[in-house]
Amino acid sequence: MVEHDQSQCQPIPGLFSPPPKLCTCNGRQFPVIAYDRDEFVRLLTDYYNFCNRVFWNATVSQAPSGGWTSINQEPLAPLKRSDTVLDLLRCITYIDSPSNSLALAPFLMKDTPVTDYRSEDLQKKIREDCIEGLVTPITGQDPPLPPSCAVVAICRGRNGYEVILDTADSYIYWGEPTGGHDEPAPVLNSTLERFRGDPANEWRLAGINVHEPAEFFALCKERTESSAGSASGRRTCP
Repeated sequence: MVEHDQSQCQPIPGLFSPPPKLCTCNGRQFPVIAYDRDEFVRLLTDYYNFCNRVFWNATVSQAPSGGWTSINQEPLAPLKRSDTVLDLLRCITYIDSPSNSLALAPFLMKDTPVTDYRSEDLQKKIREDCIEGLVTPITGQDPPLPPSCAVVAICRGRNGYEVILDTADSYIYWGEPTGGHDEPAPVLNSTLERFRGDPANEWRLAGINVHEPAEFFALCKERTESSAGSASGRRTCP
């Protein structure tokens, strides 16, 4: 197994102030990205507003002061998420669509519904342990997602994608459940080598592309802009 060696972190001279650290992974160096809840919320909100302009018909609702009160440890306890993840889910922006039905949730990208943790329907499914394709990939839950991971959007079957933020390293793990991917592997995919041989993280090694959040949402916008759209010319989910 190739280790992610943070002991070899060092500044990148002259590029940033203060300079970020570098970590060595599989012989290559990558910036260490500190988890920033507010920055992720900003990026997600910006992308949701973009989606609402080009193909949604919904209301983008930012969290009230103190976060969404319906999202707390009690209804989400079966997921065994970390306090950091629960805090994120309480504070991110969600989409108010005409129906509260899980089946009619807006798509973040093609065939990939946004996960709304405020939903009473979703919270009921979580209590019943019916979570695959809703808040966790379709993997048989063996092993479960690490506590540091938050599912932002996920397909209900084999068509679509999985969009998972790991608060431990601040990367987006963008998965295609059939094991392939329709985008080239980005540079950060080299960081996946640190998980090889680790049964708890095998889900990251099939059909996953790794991105910094800003890069991921920029790519989603590019995919939307380049899509053919419908006959009316309206753009479609990337």
